[in-house]
Amino acid sequence: MDKLDPNNRIGFSSVVAKVNEIVAFLNRRNGCFKPPTPQEVEAYAKEYAGKHSGIDGDISGADFCDFYESKGWMIGKSKMKCWQAAVRKCCRDGWCGPQAAQKKTPLFPISGRKCSQCPLPAVYKDSGGAYDFYYCSDHMPEEVKAKYE
Repeated sequence: MDKLDPNNRIGFSSVVAKVNEIVAFLNRRNGCFKPPTPQEVEAYAKEYAGKHSGIDGDISGADFCDFYESKGWMIGKSKMKCWQAAVRKCCRDGWCGPQAAQKKTPLFPISGRKCSQCPLPAVYKDSGGAYDFYYCSDHMPEEVKAKYE
């Protein structure tokens, strides 16, 4: 490792970054897990996206941390070992970015059912009253349309 002398042009911040990288590696290796801050998640996602073309690093660190905090930093039945791996997967799959909040649920035809108002296949079932009503995408209520494509 390079010595810290003024002629070497190694800055204090690069040394701190390298030390933090080594500490993170040792913590992962020894099984110690420290949950990240939202800022760390966003910074790592941008760094990862910068190194890999076609990957969107614009994820919400707060959403990521809230999601895993609510699950006790567990993945299935196992304790999370490396949050960086979870961020990389999130970047690849795009499930915790701003675009994920804007995704709408797709509509699929309900097998064997027609719209109560026309002969089109039904995609929505309203069970609010004494009878079930089936609607196509043209006739379903406006507040329901807002949730779907």
